[in-house]
Amino acid sequence: MGYKHRKYPEWSWSLSRHRIFKKCLRKYYYQYYKSHNGWEWDAPEQNKKVYRLKKLQTIDSILGNSIHHLMHRMVHDGFPLKRDVLNKKIKKALNDAVRESQNIPAWEVNPSKHTMLQEVYYNDKLSERKIAKIKYKKKQILNYLLNTELVANIKNSYFIKSFDTSTFENFDFNGTKVYAIPDLIHKKTNDSIPKIIDWKTGKIKNSNVDQLKLYAYYYFNEYDYQGIIDTSFIYLYEQNREDYQFDEAIKDEVEAKMKSSIKKMQKYLKEAKWNMPKEKAVFEKRKYDKLCSFCKFRELCDRV
Repeated sequence: MGYKHRKYPEWSWSLSRHRIFKKCLRKYYYQYYKSHNGWEWDAPEQNKKVYRLKKLQTIDSILGNSIHHLMHRMVHDGFPLKRDVLNKKIKKALNDAVRESQNIPAWEVNPSKHTMLQEVYYNDKLSERKIAKIKYKKKQILNYLLNTELVANIKNSYFIKSFDTSTFENFDFNGTKVYAIPDLIHKKTNDSIPKIIDWKTGKIKNSNVDQLKLYAYYYFNEYDYQGIIDTSFIYLYEQNREDYQFDEAIKDEVEAKMKSSIKKMQKYLKEAKWNMPKEKAVFEKRKYDKLCSFCKFRELCDRV
């Protein structure tokens, strides 16, 4: 099916959308509404500007996406767990991002096809400190993968379903398209408890168990499952893990949170049928604080 112009974006819900909504309404407006159609050649210049900023990536996100993609390939495609091979792939992804960030005209014309690092866009370059930190994170992650049986234990399973970084599967919740797909689902044997894993390349403090609850909800419904589900955050950089176990009672909790969040979001719509937002001024700016310093849209709020 070919591309079809939409005046307003398609309505959907995700945990990341929920978090942005709670943290900053103006960022929420830019991310999910003002950026819409910014890829079209005849779109208003402001929409193009917002869309470009929406596509900014951090060097940490480049590293994280690269690791997630390689985890999928190792588990799903049998990609070799070898330091030199993995290091080469990750290094190429990082170097490509830095190199592409120097080509501002190409990014401005097609920001979905060309990478622009947020650090380069706002600070002109990556600091030496940041480069050293990324190299250290990469080394720590590879050490963890190579010095444990983590990958081998997963590959030696009766059932495995791994989702790559480009996967955009969703499910319906009362007419709302919900994006909530885990990184990995596996069962050691036919009769064992299913396990859901979410790979983390960041810090433990940045995690929220609601993410695993939503993944468990997805599994209960997608697989028509009854019983216990084991879920885990596996912190590849901090070389740690957090395990949680859920039963079907979690479904009521997750549904209540989604309903509440959706209801609050839709109060900011002028016309829910078309997902038409209210005026920009209704989406108030966050009171200036440290979080604003890391926002990709900060120049639009004069907080550079």
